[in-house]
Amino acid sequence: MEIMAAIDGYDRKTAVALKSFSKTPGLITGMRIATIAASGFVCFPIYAALLLMSNQNAHLIQIIIAAECIQLAVIVTLKKLIQRPRPEVAQKGPFYPEWNTYSFPSLHASRAFMLAAIIGSFYYNYWAFPAALAAALLIAFSRMVLLKHYLSDVLCGGIIGFLISAILMTIL
Repeated sequence: MEIMAAIDGYDRKTAVALKSFSKTPGLITGMRIATIAASGFVCFPIYAALLLMSNQNAHLIQIIIAAECIQLAVIVTLKKLIQRPRPEVAQKGPFYPEWNTYSFPSLHASRAFMLAAIIGSFYYNYWAFPAALAAALLIAFSRMVLLKHYLSDVLCGGIIGFLISAILMTIL
């Protein structure tokens, strides 16, 4: 319990420090764009387009879709079990299911790091993995700046996404 209290205290201090960024309009706009890039509303149509465009991408898309399904099940289950409130009041409405009002773990970070790991393993050149990893870090940072998640939320989400993709790439 002491470890959880320490993590929570550090998370809250980090959120307070990042709250000062929320007063910078240009930065907030950039962070919103980064966070939208890892949303299902953007990623799923891209997956479908890649799958329809070429059979060369079929194995890649199969791994991504399997990883999406598994990570969604894991993240939603953990959110429902833990029910950690977000740093700021969560939005509610028809596009925000009840589980999405909880903070831990971050689905955006999970998706971003899952995609970074898969891209890094499928495209063997010197820039693909670093670029994908930089994008994942930006997305994770954006979730904290926008006060949607704490640091531990994005760290655990990133680890979950990376592990799921690593396991699937090993067995598929």
